Amino acid sequence: DCQSCKALNEQATELVSEKQRSDKPPFSATAVSVQPSPIDRVRINLTMVTNPVIVLDASGAEVSRQAKASEPRTAVISWKGGRWLVYAVA
Repeated sequence: DCQSCKALNEQATELVSEKQRSDKPPFSATAVSVQPSPIDRVRINLTMVTNPVIVLDASGAEVSRQAKASEPRTAVISWKGGRWLVYAVA
């Protein structure tokens, strides 16, 4: 399984269990380019952007803030069983 995907899923699960949410989408991708790879995989080069967000509790009160950051990433995906699966993100 993709470890990056697992970490993002754990972060989302933690927010839900603590009845917290962000005020807008916490991540986005820019500068996306796609390159075919061997063995039925597709390589995607992108810049992963951590958006500046405010984490809110159930009442709407601020819990914390997330600063803006960005870093280049490469994802490898494959088409299996009628859907795209993330093979790796580095």
